[in-house]
Amino acid sequence: MMIASTDAMLPMMFTEADKNGDGTITLDELEAAMGPPPPPPTSEEHCRCFANGGENEPVCENQYFGIYECLDMGDKCHWGPGESTQC
Repeated sequence: MMIASTDAMLPMMFTEADKNGDGTITLDELEAAMGPPPPPPTSEEHCRCFANGGENEPVCENQYFGIYECLDMGDKCHWGPGESTQC
């Protein structure tokens, strides 16, 4: 459900980002329209996506994945930290 509403918002975001009205936008204009990224977790106990091996860190970590996105990455990622009972 959320994907449909996000998709519906994209044309509006691009239209608002197109400052000169020529149908193209710069990366700076797009970033300004999207707003800042969410802040990183402040606590090591915060549940998040972890990589299973160093080669998977670019895929799994610092992506702000939710639990389902993380677990959909197969054996590359896991949800944790495992020592936290809330995760």
